[in-house]
Order: sequence, then structure tokens, then C-alpha cells
Amino acid sequence: MEPDGNPLPGNSLNRNSVATIVATGLRQLSLRGYGNRRYGVTAIVATELRQSSLRGYDNCRYGVTINLYSF
Repeated sequence: MEPDGNPLPGNSLNRNSVATIVATGLRQLSLRGYGNRRYGVTAIVATELRQSSLRGYDNCRYGVTINLYSF
């Protein structure tokens, strides 16, 4: 990179393409971190629903039979 900010002759990368690559990497990292927390909460909720279903709360409270399968 020349001091005035222009790319060197023969260099196909410029500042914009490098910034795009860095921003994409940061966005993927932040989404990955959010996904881990989101799935952790989902697992807890699914466990609670299964436990309440086994206790029979769902059948009494809503009058609906829900079949939950554990894989």
C-alpha cells in the first residue's frame, strides 16, 4: 500500500475488500456466540416442557395431548 492509500501496482486487494473480509469474520463470530446461548436456553425450555408433560400438567391445563419424543 502506498502512503497516499492507493494500492501498489499489481496488487488486486484494496482497503475495502480487506475491511469486508474482517467484518464478515467478526459477524460470523458474534452470531456463533449468540447461537450457543440461544440453543442452551432452548434446551432448558424443551426439558421443562417434557417434564411438565410427563407430570400430566399439559393434559389437565389445556385439554390437549402432546406426544413428545426423546431422541
